[in-house]
Amino acid sequence: MAKIDPIKELIIEGEKGRIVARNKGNVLVVAFNGNETPLGVVKLELEEFVEKISKTIS
Repeated sequence: MAKIDPIKELIIEGEKGRIVARNKGNVLVVAFNGNETPLGVVKLELEEFVEKISKTIS
């Protein structure tokens, strides 16, 4: 079996929007947003949210 690193980030683009997932340690956060929302903003907010959750549960 091949050894691969865990997925850190996943972006699925669709016709009407996207799904963005962020993984860090024991925390997985998934966001659903429309195409009008800039991807950079979503990624930044997800990273900040993951950090807050990680600090809270540790």
